[in-house]
Amino acid sequence: MTTIWLRLDFPEWAADRVRSSFPDVTFHTDAELSDEALAEVNGMFMSGTIADDVVERMPQVRWLHSTYGGAGTMMTPAVTARKLTLTTSKGTHSVPFSEFTIAAIFAMAKHIPRAVRAQSEHRWDAEIPETMEVFGKTLGIVGFGAIGSELARIAHPLGMRVIATRQTLGEKPEYVDWIKTPDALPELLAESDFVVLAVPGAPDLAGIINEQALRSMKPTAVLINLTARNAIPDEEIVARALREGWIGGAVFNVFNTKRGEIAEDSPLWDAPNMLISPRIAALDPRKWERLTELFMENLRRFIAGDEMINVAEYGKGY
Repeated sequence: MTTIWLRLDFPEWAADRVRSSFPDVTFHTDAELSDEALAEVNGMFMSGTIADDVVERMPQVRWLHSTYGGAGTMMTPAVTARKLTLTTSKGTHSVPFSEFTIAAIFAMAKHIPRAVRAQSEHRWDAEIPETMEVFGKTLGIVGFGAIGSELARIAHPLGMRVIATRQTLGEKPEYVDWIKTPDALPELLAESDFVVLAVPGAPDLAGIINEQALRSMKPTAVLINLTARNAIPDEEIVARALREGWIGGAVFNVFNTKRGEIAEDSPLWDAPNMLISPRIAALDPRKWERLTELFMENLRRFIAGDEMINVAEYGKGY
């Protein structure tokens, strides 16, 4: 008998669908379980991080599946020590994240946040600077995975030139100008008018956007952080880059905190030309439909002993 812990805010319709599809599986849906129940758990569907002491009380757990596109938050010391199988929901977020990015590009290019601030103050802003024409501009995508690929596909018909980096080179789509390995990041930063971080918060990607990287960007360029929690460990450097004009603007959908939310004392709150997104990119009416389909397929494979989808690599987080 397989026992699965659904440790997340799972919609009731989705939980019912999973139960009916796997009548021979025992499912727990409580936020906390007794030691007796934990001892029987074989797998989990989860959001966020599971505490090490809870992992240690699950001697039979072999698999963790996350709603996130990256596995970094699951790789705690207890999980890593046991080398549990970790799978992610990579690919399910590509459409909403890509649409958010396109919206952010046009919002920053046309100074929409500044106009909204003026409206909230009942003030006519007659000194808004010249806007940027997006057509013909270069979009640099750091991390050409599911999100990066979908973003490139949407951006190309808008007249944008697309360049990208990714860990493993493969076939280049016709709508991308070039794709290179991560060591081409300086080249991407120097060429891009919009730089999009679509990589996970993985250990090997920590600190890739530092002072040197920011200073290498165009003074009119916009930095959009979609998913990279720890790629920018020093938010003061970004705030300084905005204040001193090293770059033209920034949009952050995730931050370098445990929950990915902006800290109360973050210098980015008051940085000029900064747009803070309370994870709007992940808001998607079809979110649970996509997540449930992927989880059920991986559960089927887990039970059958087949190769699973989106298995994460330890040390990388994706």
